[in-house]
Amino acid sequence: MIDMKYRRLCGVLVVVAMLFGVAVNAYAYEGTFNSYLGGVVGGFQSRKWKDLNRTANATTVAYTNCRIQTGNLENFFSTGVTLKQTRGILPAKNLGTKSYPCARKTGSNGGAKSWGRQSSGTYYFEVAWTPGNDRMSVSKVRVTW
Repeated sequence: MIDMKYRRLCGVLVVVAMLFGVAVNAYAYEGTFNSYLGGVVGGFQSRKWKDLNRTANATTVAYTNCRIQTGNLENFFSTGVTLKQTRGILPAKNLGTKSYPCARKTGSNGGAKSWGRQSSGTYYFEVAWTPGNDRMSVSKVRVTW
């Protein structure tokens, strides 16, 4: 009788542990950081981060409240962000550029752009361009990998 109760309890605990592990892994990132951009132009580089490739999550960069600070541009425009991987003394590997919408006066939420799952390595993003090379600000940048 005790043996049967013990087996049932162990079985339930194993199932709960498995379900909890799946739920945690589905939403856990290997790493994340929040930052902002203040008055940057094309060529600006973010801080670097190390992706150990311990999760299957994509590398994403999200912009909130992106706006241009100067210039006589249209009210809406786009800016480019390039993900790069460092390679020691070699030039960084370009992993592609994504376009983010921004606004001149009111700001715009650019959303999260994904570069997919990346291999182990050290990464950073670079502002590829701002329209007319005018200064741009983003109140919140969130990077996840």
